[in-house]
Amino acid sequence: MKKRMMLVMTLAVWAGGAYAAFAQEEIAPMGFLNIDAGAQPQRQTITASSTFPLYDETARVTVSQRIRNGAVFDASGGIRIARNLAAGIGVSQFGRSGTGTVVASIPNPRFYDQPLPVVKDAGDLDHTERAIHGRITWFVPVTDSIDISVSGGPSYIRVVQGVATSVTVAQGTQNVVIANETESGNAFGANGGIDGNLMLTRDFGFGVWIRYTYGKLDLPDVKGLKVGGAQGGLGFRARF
Repeated sequence: MKKRMMLVMTLAVWAGGAYAAFAQEEIAPMGFLNIDAGAQPQRQTITASSTFPLYDETARVTVSQRIRNGAVFDASGGIRIARNLAAGIGVSQFGRSGTGTVVASIPNPRFYDQPLPVVKDAGDLDHTERAIHGRITWFVPVTDSIDISVSGGPSYIRVVQGVATSVTVAQGTQNVVIANETESGNAFGANGGIDGNLMLTRDFGFGVWIRYTYGKLDLPDVKGLKVGGAQGGLGFRARF
């Protein structure tokens, strides 16, 4: 993940160097608003696990869950703070329902150390990321109507993850019922990206964008959950 962030920032430096001759122009708008939609293609498989006492032994539950790729939405705005620099904030959301496989070990109520292995499928394991991004944006002109903007900064990501680790066992049996639970937490990370902007008029236009966001956190049953990833798409541009 760090290598991908380095790649984005390397591209940012390259873009700035390629058009350094234009950097003396005061082209950063007094204010701007970007509305973006696109995709987060990254997929990952996570493992959630839990234990609970049962019949004087320990029942164990492990779930292998898939977080799939999906749509991402982003809105950001800012104001000029220097010749070609603007400071602002953005918000984004990514969410997708996933599936998983539950493997449980259920102790025997009559015989010690004779657990029953249970394997079941789980669905509707929703994963949601809502993020707030601080962004410093550097505008690099290419022509009168085309420019490149390079941005980066810290990210705060609120994560809600469905897990299938809630297992109930009927008293005196090894009959299990598996239910979904929701766990949430906060990740602090970073974001960086490049936009190519085409202004159809002085105030309105469109852009294509590539960004990378990285964060990591621990949930009660999921340790080392990585969030964010590479993102890209199209967007609306307004400047004033």
